[in-house]
Amino acid sequence: MEFIKKGRPATDPANTTGVDMPPKGGNPALTDQDLADIIAFLRTFNPYQP
Repeated sequence: MEFIKKGRPATDPANTTGVDMPPKGGNPALTDQDLADIIAFLRTFNPYQP
């Protein structure tokens, strides 16, 4: 969740796409609960994800 809240600039060496990932996907209105719900939903796509 902290990664999503912080984002990653295109200049970050760990960014392999060369595209900015803005904090909260560019939606500052997202709450911690919203982010937790999104993460839980995404994890349903891979049952082997912890």
